[in-house]
Amino acid sequence: MSREPGIDALRVVATAGVVLGHWLVTAPTAVDGVVRLDSPLRTMPALAPASWLFQTLGLFFLVAGFGAARSQ
Repeated sequence: MSREPGIDALRVVATAGVVLGHWLVTAPTAVDGVVRLDSPLRTMPALAPASWLFQTLGLFFLVAGFGAARSQ
């Protein structure tokens, strides 16, 4: 069975969305020599709408369903 380049591209987009979305929500910062977790959105609130683009769970389900349907 051959691979579908479009589905592989969607996998890349979904994975990148998860990584970037998590970066927007939590990032390690050093304050007075102590490493703490903080949200970059606290200091860059203009990026909040960008975080909506990284809600890719539905895309993961779509790609997984397509792969499951093709494997039979």
